[in-house]
Amino acid sequence: METKKYDATYHLGKTTVHIVSPETVLGRKMTEEEKQKVLDEIKKVNIEILKSRIANGELVI
Repeated sequence: METKKYDATYHLGKTTVHIVSPETVLGRKMTEEEKQKVLDEIKKVNIEILKSRIANGELVI
């Protein structure tokens, strides 16, 4: 069986979350362009979550 390398592991109730650094996956540091691309994607997802919560009446602004 292959051993997985995780940079951090958290146990939340019955859920286990493994964190893997991009450096572990890439074998190098991320470029500023790669970091910005990830941040832009996070921003898009956050906006969609907010829109959904507002539309469902879960969040009032």
